[in-house]
Amino acid sequence: EMCIRDSLETVLAGGYTPVVSVPMLGKEKSGGYTAVNADADRAAAAIAGALEADLVVLTDVSGIYEDPDDESTKIESASTPTEFAGVKDAAEGFMTKKVMAAEEALEGGASSVIVATANADAPITSALDGEGTTLEPGVLDAETEEATQ
Repeated sequence: EMCIRDSLETVLAGGYTPVVSVPMLGKEKSGGYTAVNADADRAAAAIAGALEADLVVLTDVSGIYEDPDDESTKIESASTPTEFAGVKDAAEGFMTKKVMAAEEALEGGASSVIVATANADAPITSALDGEGTTLEPGVLDAETEEATQ
């Protein structure tokens, strides 16, 4: 992780935008290689954690829903382990990997994770302005939650 952080910080300090690609080659039993695609959300989570940055995870829905079939049940935010347990319980299908990536990012040091739609006119700006579901580092801190109860 320190190597990733140092490399990225050097590139950023130089005024460059790092481009990180997750596709890789997988070795076949026959000895050949096949292009495979690793999990981009989890790669982004590792980078956000290493840089202690916000992670914006874009998807085709406006956030994480308590009921995946009902957009009116969007979870606005989670800041405690109990709230995060609800987020994890609600995640189905493709969203489970996004929630897993969110948890890994926060464990790694990310300052927050926002799961939001890629279909907005300015998706990243919209997410950072509060659209989507925001997960705060406190979702991992059981001691803080116990102290407030």
